[in-house]
Amino acid sequence: MRDYGATHVALFTFGYMKAYQDPMVHRYLTPETDWSLTDHGLLETGHMARSEGLHMIIPPTLADFYDCHWRGEVEMHSEDLRAQWFDS
Repeated sequence: MRDYGATHVALFTFGYMKAYQDPMVHRYLTPETDWSLTDHGLLETGHMARSEGLHMIIPPTLADFYDCHWRGEVEMHSEDLRAQWFDS
C-alpha cells in the first residue's frame, strides 16, 4: 500500500441492530454474520499498519438490519432512547 502512496488504512468495525428502532447496538451477533475484525484482529492489523508508517482510521459502521430496514432509517422516539443508542 505504501508503494501506491497510501498514508492511511481504514479498519472497519460493524455494529448490529436487531431493528431500526432498537436502541442497542451490538458488536457481535454471530460469527457467521459478523464482518468486523475481532478486537485481537484490530490490534494486530493496527500494529502491522503502524510498523509500515500508516495511520489508522476506524469508522464505526452500522450493518443492515434483520428487519429489512435501511440504516438511514434509524429512528429513536425519545431523548432517552437516543442517548441509549449513542451509549451502546
